[in-house]
Amino acid sequence: MNIVSGRLWYSRAAVNANSCDVAVIGGGPAGASTAIYLRQHGYRTVVLEKLRFPRFHIGESLLPANHRLFDELGIHDEVKARGYPTKFGAEFVSQCGDHVRKFYFREALLPVGSTAYQVLRSDFDHIVLNRARAVGTDVREQATVTAVTPKDDGFEVAVEPKEDDPYLLHASILVDASGQDTFLSSRLHLKEVDEDHRRFAVFSHFRGIDRGTGEDAGNIRIIPFGQGHWFWVIPLRDNLTSVGAVVTKEVLREHRDDIEGYFEAAIEATRALTRTMSKAERVEPVRTIADFSYESSQYAGERFLIVGDAAAFIDPVFSAGVLMAMSSAKDAAKAIHTAFQTNNFSARALRSYEREHRRKLRIMSRLIRAYYRPAFLEMFMNPVDMFGLKAAVSTILAGSDERAFRLRWRWELFFFIGWLRGYLRSNRTMSTVCSHGCSVHPPLSPPLRGGSATQ
Repeated sequence: MNIVSGRLWYSRAAVNANSCDVAVIGGGPAGASTAIYLRQHGYRTVVLEKLRFPRFHIGESLLPANHRLFDELGIHDEVKARGYPTKFGAEFVSQCGDHVRKFYFREALLPVGSTAYQVLRSDFDHIVLNRARAVGTDVREQATVTAVTPKDDGFEVAVEPKEDDPYLLHASILVDASGQDTFLSSRLHLKEVDEDHRRFAVFSHFRGIDRGTGEDAGNIRIIPFGQGHWFWVIPLRDNLTSVGAVVTKEVLREHRDDIEGYFEAAIEATRALTRTMSKAERVEPVRTIADFSYESSQYAGERFLIVGDAAAFIDPVFSAGVLMAMSSAKDAAKAIHTAFQTNNFSARALRSYEREHRRKLRIMSRLIRAYYRPAFLEMFMNPVDMFGLKAAVSTILAGSDERAFRLRWRWELFFFIGWLRGYLRSNRTMSTVCSHGCSVHPPLSPPLRGGSATQ
């Protein structure tokens, strides 16, 4: 028995090179967190990660609800020591920049936490993976899983290391934490893409952006523009700022020959950005990533579970990705522990994890879908503050998954008001006019360099 950072860690025999209790595909926050939680119960766990960490990753803005998980995982002290900017809330900013609506976590109806972190994901993800290694996980980087074969007593996992011979690993349970690679759901034909949310993110990192002063300097800024498009502005440490535009697939297809030009023109057409970026310098290439919302039709089956982005990817507008990844890891590890304790590895036994994780995802997904409807966007820009509705929204934005009645009825009232406003204005669509009513704005879709605006 070992004590690590005040926790009991029960040791089993070292992992045999060819067998383990649990094999985890992917070493991101979902996979590494799953491994840490499993090691708390002493399970021999192998993480198979195809890349060498640290590696670049998008999704830098976290939520207060992450803090409790950081404490459980034993990483909070190291995260604090990194000096990441503190996030006190989220700001919704009109395209012209004149109107700002702020949702502070401290104003939440239920106690979730008053702050969060804005992290550099290459660094943060490395912290979590190193923690998994430190508590006894066998972490194998640059080890690509090429195939898995179900057996009566588990899975046979085919692994190809970058600098060694291929080998087979036997695992009693398999966890897919492969992120957007969706290893299992793609091969089992479980992946279902949300056709209403086929978007792409175009983004880069900048230095020299004016962040303002005080606690608001650490907030994420969300700037709607065009028809269902929006910018994020996320302050990072070392004077870095992440700026990205989430746009529809049609926009990306139209400008695919000059994505960098489109991105620069979109920034120039958004006064909320140009006001703060006059001295900004781009220090990373412009990148694009598919931002399709999707989910697996099944999160658990006979001796396997799917966690994090491998199970479901939701639009990043409310920064819930890392929270959902780590929360799913905790719930999956709990189900796995129960399976070993009862010697029941059936799909039915493991579905307790699926039910709980789907419940949590539904809460945030419902708010995300609302955001893309004009009536609800107007409510974010001009929040209804009666009956504590703004406080209820702030609670969800902080990452709460509580089922308290005083939150639930306000939550339902918020959606009813949004539906009613949309019904009464059913002939209205999003336009170049801001939600607060500004009458003059740049074109909906910015021009390519030397081109004309697309209306």
